[in-house]
Amino acid sequence: MNNRLTVTKWESGSAFTLDPKAGFGFGVRRFSAACLKKFRDLRERITGELLAQFGTLRPELVRLAVNEAEALAANTPFPALFLPTLAEEKVLNLSRWQTKQQRIQERSFLMAA
Repeated sequence: MNNRLTVTKWESGSAFTLDPKAGFGFGVRRFSAACLKKFRDLRERITGELLAQFGTLRPELVRLAVNEAEALAANTPFPALFLPTLAEEKVLNLSRWQTKQQRIQERSFLMAA
C-alpha cells in the first residue's frame, strides 16, 4: 500500500484533505479491539506497579505521567514494547521533581524562621 502523496503540479487555490488516520500506521489505533484491551490492561498494570514503587507521589500525578508515556509510546511502531520504559522514566523524573520541590520548600521555611 502506497501512502505517499505525489504532487506533480500545484495550482494556486487548490485544496486537498488529509486523513490523519492514514499516516504511517503508527500508534495503537491500528490494532484490533483485543490488542487494544491488552494494551490498556498493560497500562493499568504498569500504573499499579509504579504507584506501589513510588508510594510517596500523588496518584493523580503518576497517572498523568503514565498517560504521557502512553501518548509517546503510541507514536512508535511497537507501543507495548516502549510503554513500560517510558512510563518508568516519566515517573522517575516526577519523583526527582518532587524531591527538588520539597528541598526548595524546606529552604524557604528555614530562611523565613
